[in-house]
Amino acid sequence: MGAKLDFYQTALKKRAKKGFQGYPAATILYYGPDDRQATKMAVGITRYDDDDGEMNRWHVHTGDIRRNATVLEAVFRFIQARHVVSLLMREEILGCPHEEGVDYPEAKAVRPVHFGLAGNALSV
Repeated sequence: MGAKLDFYQTALKKRAKKGFQGYPAATILYYGPDDRQATKMAVGITRYDDDDGEMNRWHVHTGDIRRNATVLEAVFRFIQARHVVSLLMREEILGCPHEEGVDYPEAKAVRPVHFGLAGNALSV
């Protein structure tokens, strides 16, 4: 799976490196339980300025989603199918928005954790 993973990682990074080229535009953000492992990926697509857009999310139970070739292929195809011209993608993990039914059983309260610039966990 190494070649497939490299292909999709490189394709996404190359597209992101071009900067803003117009709409539709996509944003890829990573989330995880700490500042080292990403287990969730959110992709938002905006078709024009002030558009509410479209969002899709992926998550894995083990490993790092940034190194999951199957997920990266799905994200690449999701972006490609929407004819995205611009891509914003950050490698850093932004924190962990806990989701009911994904991170914990439904109807159980959890405090979200966000990471500061230095990777320090902040409870909110």
